[in-house]
Amino acid sequence: LSAYDVKKNSKNELTITEIIEIMEKINFPLASRNDLVSYFLEKNISLSVASWMSSNLELRSDGFYLIFYLQEIKEMLQSFLKSDLWQVAEIISKDCFINFVKAQKSDRIDQQEIKKIDLHLAKRSSLHVLENAGHFLHSDNLLGLINIIKSNNKWFDMY
Repeated sequence: LSAYDVKKNSKNELTITEIIEIMEKINFPLASRNDLVSYFLEKNISLSVASWMSSNLELRSDGFYLIFYLQEIKEMLQSFLKSDLWQVAEIISKDCFINFVKAQKSDRIDQQEIKKIDLHLAKRSSLHVLENAGHFLHSDNLLGLINIIKSNNKWFDMY
């Protein structure tokens, strides 16, 4: 519920903001997708992130360019980082039950937030751990996520 870009995760990986700052220094067009991957690896960005970012390039007549607008991404991220949805969760949970899902391999929900869920929302929420999942719940363990949703939503019992 809180934005985590501004602090390092337990693996000490670069934050999204730091990656954007690195990307702003790239002179486009690039000769190949591999040029972007190599550049990112030199900057200590993981191979998985570098490879994914290279899939966001399009070939034009003079070389490869990003298919998205970096400035707009930066502005959306800055807006997101200002968000703190704990108050919303506390208000909503007075009228309904909230199911939180934490990826087993993720450190994005830290012990402080788990304590917050336990203390403030204990009778009005539940924290589920999705096994074999990292940041991308829906692609890392889709069936497990569906099972969590189904087991905690009476609406699904009708189908």
